[in-house]
Amino acid sequence: WRDWSSDVCSSDLETAWKITDEDDPSFVFAKAEYDTYRSGESITEEIFLPLGHTYTFVIEDFFNDGITDGEYFMMTAEGDTLFEASGDFGSSRSHTFRIA
Repeated sequence: WRDWSSDVCSSDLETAWKITDEDDPSFVFAKAEYDTYRSGESITEEIFLPLGHTYTFVIEDFFNDGITDGEYFMMTAEGDTLFEASGDFGSSRSHTFRIA
């Protein structure tokens, strides 16, 4: 399984994310809709993902300005970073990663 972690900052009510199967984006493993988190929260989501798959993480911002003064990242339960990025992504950004 893998943990999703993020620092959620000022404009977080307009941010959503999802993790999909790379080969079939209609298959959603986990998601957070707009208005899920509150301003200034630092959150950790525990997400269980099947091994042996490649996934796409997509983060979107309703007002096209990213997460103001924030960042987000995904780590394994062992503490290895799968990806990390600043909140400066405009309307959306995606990351592909594999769980071996």
